[in-house]
Amino acid sequence: MAQILINNLNFSYEGSADVVFENASVNLDTDWKLGLIGRNGRGKTTLLRLIYQLHKPSRGTVKLFG
Repeated sequence: MAQILINNLNFSYEGSADVVFENASVNLDTDWKLGLIGRNGRGKTTLLRLIYQLHKPSRGTVKLFG
């Protein structure tokens, strides 16, 4: 069993006044079957890029265990 721990995550793109995530926290078990749904431009792909460490959060942590 592996886990993804996101704690107090803040992220915004450089040069943008819009905040994508502000103080987001969640614990995910990789054995779960999850889906991300939401309108266009709401941060779904950005969240996945943060989890895969393709983006660096402005503040907070994204940790992968297992």
